Amino acid sequence: MNAPSAASPPRPLLLVADDDHDSADQLAQLLQTALQCEVATAYDGGDALVQALARLPVALILDLEMPVLSGAEVAMQVRAAGGTLPLLVVVSGNARALQELQAEAVPVFDQSFGKPLRFKQLLVVLRERVGLVAY
Repeated sequence: MNAPSAASPPRPLLLVADDDHDSADQLAQLLQTALQCEVATAYDGGDALVQALARLPVALILDLEMPVLSGAEVAMQVRAAGGTLPLLVVVSGNARALQELQAEAVPVFDQSFGKPLRFKQLLVVLRERVGLVAY
């Protein structure tokens, strides 16, 4: 009789959404390597919302300007869905839009980054806010 094998605990899931496929794929690969976690990608806001609600990632890293739904629309719908909320991070090359988001009375995102993304700062935020450890 075989002894039951000890299943390893599930790895935390991050979701990266950006309509620039190369940017999304590169960031996903960097995060997966640095954090030893699972990383899913989406290339538009509609897919990002579907995945976020179905897969329940610990953090969403969203481009602000995407087709179907913007990153802000995705974040608002995830918040409206209730339950355990993921860390909501926005990344955008549109400095004015980022400033407008940060000035809102009720924040849409927990953290914002301009492009080009400062990857090490993102790792610090993921470590401090979600408890992910960089390797």
